[in-house]
Amino acid sequence: MEFLHERFIIWFLRSKFMGRHSVVGILGKRNSHGKYLTVECKDRVDHLVDLIRKEEIRPDSVVFSGGRSGSKCMFSEAGLMKDYFEGQVDFPSDRIYVDTEARDTRENIANIAGYIRRMGIPGEEIDFALCSSDYHLRRIEKVDNSVRAESCLVPAYELGIKNIRYLPAPYTFRDSKDPLQRLQANLYEVGHDLTVTQILMKHAGLHEGAGIPPDAAQEFQAGLLRISENLHFDRLTPEEQRVEYVGLQALALLSPWNLFLSTLSRQPALNQDNRNVLGGGVQLFDHAVKLLKGLDPDEAA
Repeated sequence: MEFLHERFIIWFLRSKFMGRHSVVGILGKRNSHGKYLTVECKDRVDHLVDLIRKEEIRPDSVVFSGGRSGSKCMFSEAGLMKDYFEGQVDFPSDRIYVDTEARDTRENIANIAGYIRRMGIPGEEIDFALCSSDYHLRRIEKVDNSVRAESCLVPAYELGIKNIRYLPAPYTFRDSKDPLQRLQANLYEVGHDLTVTQILMKHAGLHEGAGIPPDAAQEFQAGLLRISENLHFDRLTPEEQRVEYVGLQALALLSPWNLFLSTLSRQPALNQDNRNVLGGGVQLFDHAVKLLKGLDPDEAA
């Protein structure tokens, strides 16, 4: 009881004299070779540092989230981000929190919410910002808007946090001068965008009465178009041939879904037969998305 009393006093004084509490959660990405920050993850930290230096954001607390990328990984993503961050900007160490356990985006948000809960500040008094790559935050936002039940932000909402903003770091490799790297980046990004359709498919296949939102079908068609438009090298090196072959594989796996998803998006709810087809095809869809995500340019960095 004594601890709760002290925590209440701290919250009362803070809310009375200091106003709202700003928290930034910065999401990690698997380490390069098990021990280095990836180029993309470094850019996420650089983006936050730049916003702080320009005073476009003034966080009271920063939470770095990301565990070890695998059994052979020497350091956590969050630990490396924190060390890099502290070398770039002067920020009070007692207002930095490190989550070294999260293995995916859902756990990132859940663990960050856990840190906020332990701060003892009511969610209504929290201004919460997420910093990550732009395509990553785009995916989080689209799922949150389309199917709230599948949203990674649910743990934050459960705390009563209503003010959530995004701090998108531009995807590093999108405008690379290396055409091969640019091709890999574009297909990798398509894979992440199609993850939204993937989640919606699973939701519609598992929940009676669920349907496929029309905009999801449109984004899926746009994704297929982006794949096909990129596969047109005149002279291909062996490495370019490999990347193009992976893209063609994914296109072949995904294309048959085009008409099916377009048809389903016009139905307010799915019948059992349609849900069975979705459920049976999820593994095939997963495989295509994994092929595209396997082209991550950061893997060779």
